[in-house]
Amino acid sequence: MEAMYEESAADSPDGAGRDASDLTGRDGRLRAAISDSVVAAMKEVYGKGPTKVKTYLIEDGAVVVIDQGLTRVERTLVDRGRSDLVRDVRERVHEHLAAKLDTDIEAITGKSVLASQTEVVFDPEREVKVFFLAH
Repeated sequence: MEAMYEESAADSPDGAGRDASDLTGRDGRLRAAISDSVVAAMKEVYGKGPTKVKTYLIEDGAVVVIDQGLTRVERTLVDRGRSDLVRDVRERVHEHLAAKLDTDIEAITGKSVLASQTEVVFDPEREVKVFFLAH
């Protein structure tokens, strides 16, 4: 499943919003490429990609918000009170994917990735990946 990109006034740092045509601009292309890279990496490892991904660019970083990215097994574990296991596995998978994702982000942005981090929350179901970029 392809990543879905949305933009709204809340997404713009100045509150002015963006329309769909912004995805053809440089920032839009960078956000789309980063989202596509994350979706492809997750699909390769988990066997499915998330249904919705949104990337935000900031001066020295990229923040990728992934909605509905849990597998059926992970949802079952969360429903049975074992979100700790899901979080641990997701963090270990991020460690496994970090080199590939960092290389992809560097190629897309032209900036070195200094560090990256992932965090999973379950209500609402989201995963956030943060890439810290060199100036």
